Amino acid sequence: MNSESEKGIYEIEIFKAFCSKLPNTEVTDVAKCIPPKPDLVCNFAGQITYFELARNYSKEFAQQHFDPLAHDNVFGGEDATKRILHAKLDKTYLVKEPIHLLLYDDLGMSCANHLVIQIIENILASREKIQFDKIWYFAEDKVVQVYSAN
Repeated sequence: MNSESEKGIYEIEIFKAFCSKLPNTEVTDVAKCIPPKPDLVCNFAGQITYFELARNYSKEFAQQHFDPLAHDNVFGGEDATKRILHAKLDKTYLVKEPIHLLLYDDLGMSCANHLVIQIIENILASREKIQFDKIWYFAEDKVVQVYSAN
């Protein structure tokens, strides 16, 4: 994905795939946002909600995976999950509406779902403040709500 526009189109595709796995949740009016707002905004279950999306692996790890000539040894897995989640948790979003975080693995490059969820829960347990109303994990065609502020 070379441009912000291409990234936005792909994020909406991932988001729609995520939404298709949610039981009894109507999602409409999905739109790409421009930073510093979160990635997407939509009507989620009758409420305007922002979503920040993050792959659960590094861009470098994906490039290494797809480029047979890559010589760098970039690692994914547990370290990538920790680094990505901490980066998202440390960011500040200036919107009044609810914000959800959607971590996803669209390529099957991360650890097994139960391990990723355990890593996320361990990190969240040590945080005093979490600005996200909900945190989701989407991989292997499954959606798991890992955290809810309510």
